[in-house]
Amino acid sequence: MKEKQSYIVIQFKPLPHSTFSATNPLKANRLIINIQPLMDIRLQFMTKKQGVSMELRPAEMIFDYFACKEDTPEAYETLLQDALEGDLTLFMRSDQVEEAWDVVSTIQENWEHHKAESFPNYEAGSWGPKESFELVERQGHSWV
Repeated sequence: MKEKQSYIVIQFKPLPHSTFSATNPLKANRLIINIQPLMDIRLQFMTKKQGVSMELRPAEMIFDYFACKEDTPEAYETLLQDALEGDLTLFMRSDQVEEAWDVVSTIQENWEHHKAESFPNYEAGSWGPKESFELVERQGHSWV
């Protein structure tokens, strides 16, 4: 993809009626959970600008995980530490690994015997195939 990002965006539905006039366009309220490379939670919403005029502006509240704790270890550091200490709660059992590989090998075998004629490939460094945009637009959504 064009950028390495992992996040979840929850966009709240608009109200069926608006208290504010059409001259004050409202941006959608969103809850954004950034997983990688940032680790934060953002709440985006509209607020009234201070004063007597009815002027709205977007606001954002941010909980930054790294600001709360200094010297936060990277994900693999904690994983290696758990392995050294014998804590297996984050690791798969051997039967789970075998089952996962069984699923993957079935898919690989299918790909080897049945070549896809219209696979939606896309250029490296782009935002993905145009079909991904069409998929979400059919459901009335859009990529953020």
